[in-house]
Amino acid sequence: MIISLIKNIIHRRETKISPFAILTDTEIARNVGIRPLVKMERCRIGRCSYMGTMSAAYDTIIGNFCSIARECYIGGATHPLDRVSTSVCFYLESNYTGICYDSNDFDWHTHTTIGNDVWLGTRVTVLGGVTIADGAVIGAGSVVTKDVGPYEIWAGNPARFIRKRFDESTIQSLLKMKWWYWDDSVLKEKGYLFTNVESFFSDVSTSKQE
Repeated sequence: MIISLIKNIIHRRETKISPFAILTDTEIARNVGIRPLVKMERCRIGRCSYMGTMSAAYDTIIGNFCSIARECYIGGATHPLDRVSTSVCFYLESNYTGICYDSNDFDWHTHTTIGNDVWLGTRVTVLGGVTIADGAVIGAGSVVTKDVGPYEIWAGNPARFIRKRFDESTIQSLLKMKWWYWDDSVLKEKGYLFTNVESFFSDVSTSKQE
């Protein structure tokens, strides 16, 4: 444990990835922030996204420019509901209890998707298998059990649709534009426009005409 921590400190000293984060089979893009005590297994996190302190994600793809607040829980294993028992002791040979009475076919992995430019408030839980689309916002303390559409705001336990961030025309334009894939040079040039949606669209439209 101590040796592993020392290695993490050395390897991550010039990054925004905490040496106290546990990352297993996880692909990390550039300019990603991983705060202390984060745990990620079999995940991929995109450019300019961050995971807040004590958050966890399993079997999850996280897009670019996502803001994951502290103590969020994303994804996770599923259990069989139509069998005599839901216990891992009856299907998973290697489990936390150390005993398995029968190892059989059950796909306990669920795959969760967090789109681009998504904001999850503090202590949000996203159940395994859920998809949260681009631009969505989830209120603090919410439990997300259903797919969330692009640029939708959801909150509550279970989370419910509150409203959309923009009108449908604006949403479709943003989705078509896919600014989260732009090069750094373009984002630096256009960055000042991100405070005003109308100015942003006006500038992009003018640039296309030129």
